Amino acid sequence: MSTANVSEYKRIVKSNSVRRQALQSLNVIADMLHTSETPQRALGEAETIIQALMGKASVDSGSFTHISQILTGYVDELEKRLAGDQETMGLTTSMPTIDEYLDGGIQPGSLVVMGGRAGSGKTSMMLSLIKGFAREMKTRSALAFSMEMSNLQLAKRYVSSHTGASYNRMVHELQNDPDETMWTKIFKLVGDDQNLPIYVADSSRMSVEQVCADVRQHARDNRVGLIAIDYLGLMDMPSADRHDLGIAKVTRALKLLAMELSCVVLLLSQVNRGVEKRDNKRPI
Repeated sequence: MSTANVSEYKRIVKSNSVRRQALQSLNVIADMLHTSETPQRALGEAETIIQALMGKASVDSGSFTHISQILTGYVDELEKRLAGDQETMGLTTSMPTIDEYLDGGIQPGSLVVMGGRAGSGKTSMMLSLIKGFAREMKTRSALAFSMEMSNLQLAKRYVSSHTGASYNRMVHELQNDPDETMWTKIFKLVGDDQNLPIYVADSSRMSVEQVCADVRQHARDNRVGLIAIDYLGLMDMPSADRHDLGIAKVTRALKLLAMELSCVVLLLSQVNRGVEKRDNKRPI
């Protein structure tokens, strides 16, 4: 059998396999639409299944790349990064103490989990990172999913983080600001940041399927650079035998989304309060 015949036979086998999987998936999707709590969740899960099938249909699984090509590609990327090519540069946080530990920034396709105890400033940190990323990205969107705070609460946190105003006593500070120094800071912040590509969705309950569906819808018209989620513990967990297996499903879906859109996913997580009982407070 010639090489051409082998390749054609392989293509036919793969095509038939994907077709069978697609037909089986259609039955699964139909069942989900009948049994799911909401149509949005079922459609989100359906989109994830379809995206996975599309990946199988387009990627020639089992093909190998010689190490020389891989190494040559890496050398080319290094040269481009040294020359300042923005397409190959990772996202920097605009925080020197963090950026010095990152080799060229956080690379697209990465899932970054940021953990902290309750009240340790995770949301404020997330907002600072979003602003830093958005300033750098310019043509790519930064999407934030807030499951703990409403849009107005998040705006209050944003203003507090970037003006130095007290989060709990902001109105009091404005009332006792005869020179209107704080108002000047707030108006400057609004003016400086009004054109940054930052978009926020607030919802008290969201599944990873809904997050992925919303992001893909936005990505149809806008290139996505960052997805920030506040936070893991408030997401609707998929059905699984154990809680840790449910978390594994969520993180896997988000990692695949990051790779699919070539963006960074920043996932916040609340560390167990048991850490406060130990002498060493560093999470383990």
